[in-house]
Amino acid sequence: MPLPTLYADENISQSVVNHLLMMGYDIVTVAERGKAGQKYPDDLVLQDAAAMGRVLVTHNRKDFRRLHMEGADHAGIVLCTQDHDARRLAARINAALSNKATMAREVINVYRPVK
Repeated sequence: MPLPTLYADENISQSVVNHLLMMGYDIVTVAERGKAGQKYPDDLVLQDAAAMGRVLVTHNRKDFRRLHMEGADHAGIVLCTQDHDARRLAARINAALSNKATMAREVINVYRPVK
């Protein structure tokens, strides 16, 4: 099954992005699109991801869940809790996406394990 293409919000570290790239994901970042550090509105981030057919990966769970609940069109959203272990977070994202051929209008939560 092909891996979904991803779009990393600017709050996803480059280290997590690099681990996902090593796992074979096609991932583009907000920074690569020239929109980092500009207070780019969340609804436009989600629109960009949708226009590219990419699943958005973000730590901004509250705002993107709200946009989803309000009916925003999207190619999928992965809402992640913070985890300073980039390899572990990338592995959890990969596990959550491993059986997904498509994520259109779907939201997945990826939680940091409780110790």
